[in-house]
Amino acid sequence: MDTNEQGQSAATSASMNGSTLTADPTTDSSLSESPEFKTLKLFLYFIILIFSSLGNGLVFYLISSNRRLRHASSNKLLLNLCACDFLTPLLSIPFDLALEERGYVWPYGAVMCRALWPASTLTATASALTLAAISLDRFRLLMHPFTPRLTKRQIKFIIISIHVLSLAIIVPYINFLRLEDHACVERWPKFSYRQVYTLTLFLTQYALPLVFMATVYTLALIKLYSVTSNTSQMRSMESGKLRKDSETNNNAASKCVVRKISTRVAYNVKHGSEVKSNVRVTKMFVAVVVIFAVFMLPNQIVWLWSDFGSGQHHDQLNTAKIICWLFTYTNCVCNPVIFMVFCKEFRAELAAFPKKLRNGPRPRLSISRSSGHTSEWIQCVSRSSPVTSHSTSNENCKTQSEDVDVTSNCQ
Repeated sequence: MDTNEQGQSAATSASMNGSTLTADPTTDSSLSESPEFKTLKLFLYFIILIFSSLGNGLVFYLISSNRRLRHASSNKLLLNLCACDFLTPLLSIPFDLALEERGYVWPYGAVMCRALWPASTLTATASALTLAAISLDRFRLLMHPFTPRLTKRQIKFIIISIHVLSLAIIVPYINFLRLEDHACVERWPKFSYRQVYTLTLFLTQYALPLVFMATVYTLALIKLYSVTSNTSQMRSMESGKLRKDSETNNNAASKCVVRKISTRVAYNVKHGSEVKSNVRVTKMFVAVVVIFAVFMLPNQIVWLWSDFGSGQHHDQLNTAKIICWLFTYTNCVCNPVIFMVFCKEFRAELAAFPKKLRNGPRPRLSISRSSGHTSEWIQCVSRSSPVTSHSTSNENCKTQSEDVDVTSNCQ
């Protein structure tokens, strides 16, 4: 055993991304936090835990409780993202706070030593991979709008694959965690193995998903703005032609031409609305990616600094890691806020939420197979179009087959 490994034998550890937070309760001066830092840390832990749980839990509930939202296959990716962001702070903050207050003396037993930190590593990894999967789904929709959307079976396969890959990544972490002298520590055969694992986590949790998302959203935005520009020019040209023909021609043939041009203008107006809606929803997920890039970066840097630089011997390493964890947890708070701000469907459901609580479960609407219309307005949403319409006619609305894909219907 080399010198670094001997120094780890009496240390305790805490982890967000799979590496160890080493701290010797008897010698490390960084454990003596200032009252101001401790107060701020407790306040931020409390705020992040509350808002992360409420925000992600609310988004999860709004999707799962609404039939139209729940049945849209792509929304299952959002459900998975919300579940991961809900669990990450919940599996970390309460336990890490108690551990910090006990001077990093492990109080949870041997089983929790091998389960707790790997579980939070799994959810953090799955969250990043889910964001990448959402970007792939958006890319297919925007770049190839006439190809079939991903089916529910395909979405389920993607989600299962994400969690299987995340589970495979944490297997080495589980294998090399040990409870020794009231300390939960990583016991790698060589320190280089730990470095390889830290680098693997950096790639799977941050670098590769971020590069993939940045690439596909850049291509999507270029395509969208190109289509938006072309659509605006076509509308302008055909509107001018319509006005010119209506001023110079009054016979029946010209009226037929006017009607034909009017139909084309109406189509272009609708198509322009679809393009603008796609731009809005793409901007929403670009905002999610930017937040991910900014708030996940400090945690990744500090672990690379710890394992590949001189961070292991810095007297403020533990304080730096706590600050970086706060950034990571804040990322889990931001995603539901972005969804609420950008997405009209979520805002409508949120506005109706207090009424649902007061009135209780709504009885199901019974619709006769022979009935030509229903007794209330039913919102129709095309699978391929973000533009909504309202109708009471069976000719225009098939209530049992229309679902709302939040990832393509935000305003």
